[in-house]
Amino acid sequence: MDKSTTQLSEDYKLGKQLIKSAIIMDQALAELLKIETKKMKKLLNTPDCAEELEKSNMFLKSIIFLLTMTEEKIKNGISLCNNAKKK
Repeated sequence: MDKSTTQLSEDYKLGKQLIKSAIIMDQALAELLKIETKKMKKLLNTPDCAEELEKSNMFLKSIIFLLTMTEEKIKNGISLCNNAKKK
């Protein structure tokens, strides 16, 4: 196996690993999103919940931002895999 073939093989492995790690992260973030929305629903039934709702809302924004980052990881992983297959 020559150097370029080895590099392509490594690119494919790296691409697959990127995709796998992004999927794991997405699953964890989805669970956090679910938990946080349940928390917000409960907060609505409590008096003076505005500050906690604001904190939860900021946390939800962070989760959504991180989901977009994992989507980028998946795109990059797919790109690495496709490039390795084409060469």
